[in-house]
Amino acid sequence: MPSREVLIVGGGAVGLSAACYLARAGARVTLLEADRIGHGSSFGNAGLIVPSFCEPIANPQALRTGLQSLLGRPSPFRIRPRPDPRLLRWLLRFIAACRPARASQGRALLRDLGLESMRLFEELAAGEPGLGLQRRGWLHLYETERALTAGLQEAAGLQQTGVRAQPVNPKQARQLLPGLQGSFAGGIFYPEDAHLDPYRLVLTLSRMAQDAGAQVLSGVRALRLRTEKGRVTAIITQDEAFTAERFVLAAGAWSAQLIPQLPLQPAKGYSLTLPQPPALPERPLMLGEAHVVMTPMGDTLRTTGGLELLGFDPAPGLEWGQRLLAAGARAFPALAAAEPGEVWFGYRPLTPDGLPIIGPLSRLSNLILATGHGQLGITLAPITGMLVAQHILSGQTSLDLTPLLPARFGL
Repeated sequence: MPSREVLIVGGGAVGLSAACYLARAGARVTLLEADRIGHGSSFGNAGLIVPSFCEPIANPQALRTGLQSLLGRPSPFRIRPRPDPRLLRWLLRFIAACRPARASQGRALLRDLGLESMRLFEELAAGEPGLGLQRRGWLHLYETERALTAGLQEAAGLQQTGVRAQPVNPKQARQLLPGLQGSFAGGIFYPEDAHLDPYRLVLTLSRMAQDAGAQVLSGVRALRLRTEKGRVTAIITQDEAFTAERFVLAAGAWSAQLIPQLPLQPAKGYSLTLPQPPALPERPLMLGEAHVVMTPMGDTLRTTGGLELLGFDPAPGLEWGQRLLAAGARAFPALAAAEPGEVWFGYRPLTPDGLPIIGPLSRLSNLILATGHGQLGITLAPITGMLVAQHILSGQTSLDLTPLLPARFGL
């Protein structure tokens, strides 16, 4: 059994997945989480596991959308101009990555990662029924023919990479979602997708990691790295220095606070969670024009939206609660009378090419990065955790890490 000692920074779904796979293989694992376990960016997101959502954020349409927001036009992808050299460098890389050929390569790679991660989710759920995995597909709905046509074109491209997609008419959409109202031109059903409660997932992963022997410490904030001769020797926290043989940085958008050269932008997203809503869809759906997702979670309904490059903006965004509720009420009008719910926001770690950063940092050979998952942190958590564990324990990985390495950004 390997005796390698590993320290992981970040107790979200990605960091805890790595802790699980490493500890189960016999590594001595310590994980540091700055907040309470489960209360970071994994807490209030949509809880989707969606191999179908493999179009990287860096694509020609996203470029047009982002430019519209810079010009002050309404856009689901909002960029706040500000005198920030790191944002400028990120935008220049984003523009370069939006070329069709690069977007196509990214789509195929995210598809492969997503499908393998789904397999791992089902493997985990077979031994942990408490994980709450529900594989009931994901329905995209469009109100206008124009938006439906664009959605069908995107689905056709995804099908070429092996993603299953089924066009549906309004009648078929209502069969998939009884109680659906409003006027819709049609939609697309992605039958292979799944969902769960992300908070429950993180708590379950934490328990699994500890059951396998990992030490999980909450309320411990990593402040800086101590390095010597091209290696990390310790993580310095507010109280002590933690040493190990290998280090994993899986702190989401906050990873760049320890490695400032990382090309990460915190993409702010919002959610509204309604307890015991008057209408509850049986499976997740996305309202195409609004770019709003609705996910059933037990007896609650979570509605999510927003992709805003505002920096670490602490404003609570309470207006998003009404915006998300109004969008949901277009599909389920009874929601207009729902009791006030909980508005939440979190920061997605967004890379300029829309691909995660997984692998060792060239200048610090014993530091492994596992960040930059954007909107796919939950979807890609298990496969990221497994790849990190494989790299640390054997130096060999089941999927080629080359296009995901930090070296693509000169790091």
